[in-house]
Amino acid sequence: MNLKNLQRQGKENGITTYAPIPKSQALDLVSYDLRMPDYNPLKNGEESAVTLSEWEDNQIVFSLKYLSSTDEREEIEYITANFDRFYSRIKQDSSYKKIDLKNGKTAFFKGKDFPSAELHWMEGGIEYNLHYRMSTLQFDKVREELVKMANSIE
Repeated sequence: MNLKNLQRQGKENGITTYAPIPKSQALDLVSYDLRMPDYNPLKNGEESAVTLSEWEDNQIVFSLKYLSSTDEREEIEYITANFDRFYSRIKQDSSYKKIDLKNGKTAFFKGKDFPSAELHWMEGGIEYNLHYRMSTLQFDKVREELVKMANSIE
């Protein structure tokens, strides 16, 4: 994976962050099996540019935001990494609720007072994270939407 030609935004604690790039370019650069969700609960919203970060040699984080077209406070950030970035710690944290995904994988959900919610899981050595920033505290509905979005990734 060659990110050397990308514009660097910064480097802190050994993590290099690159300037946002179009999704198509990011998909070409990422060498791991990056799969995108087919379902997005923020219908008619926009996608942000992709931010790539490099933690160590070939440890890459891909981040894309789905933005609501009706509420600027609402967005879903889809993050993948080709390594265990936070998953091991999350699965040990009792504040997360275990959720079964349709592929037999176990995900971990947490709603926050921010209001926001997050869903995390590992599959095939890839860490997946969905972060939903919302304008309401309807965690049951948001959990259902994040699970549906996670299940649409094939």
